[in-house]
Amino acid sequence: MLNDDESYFAKEESVWHAFVEAITLSLRDYDDVYADATHLGPGSRKKLLKAINAKGYANLNVNVIYFNVPVEVCIERNKQRDGRAQVPEEVIRNMANSFTPPTFKEYIKYNLIQEVNEKGEVIHTWQSF
Repeated sequence: MLNDDESYFAKEESVWHAFVEAITLSLRDYDDVYADATHLGPGSRKKLLKAINAKGYANLNVNVIYFNVPVEVCIERNKQRDGRAQVPEEVIRNMANSFTPPTFKEYIKYNLIQEVNEKGEVIHTWQSF
C-alpha cells in the first residue's frame, strides 16, 4: 500500500480499515482466524474487538496469542528482510517500548491467553474456564 518514498505510517487509517475488513471477511468463511498485528496496548486491542463486533461478530470465541520476543531478536530477524519489508530499527525499539502485554482482566469475556516465546513455545497460559 505504500510507495517507496512514504513513511511506514503514511496510510495507517487505510491499512486499519483493510485489516478489519480482511478479518471480518475471513470470519464468514473460517472457524479460526488469526489477527496478526502489533496492538501496543489495551486501547488498540479494544479498538480492534469493537470494530469486529460492529461488523456483526459480537459473540466471537477469542483466543489471544501473545508473542513475548526480546527486542534484540526482533531486530536480528528484521535485518534478514529486504527493501520495504525491513522496518527501521528505531521504529521497532519505539514499538517495543510502547507495548503493554495483554492481561487476563482485559480479555475476561474470552477464553484463553497464551504467551509464546521466540521459539514458538507456549510458556504461559491463562484460561477463563
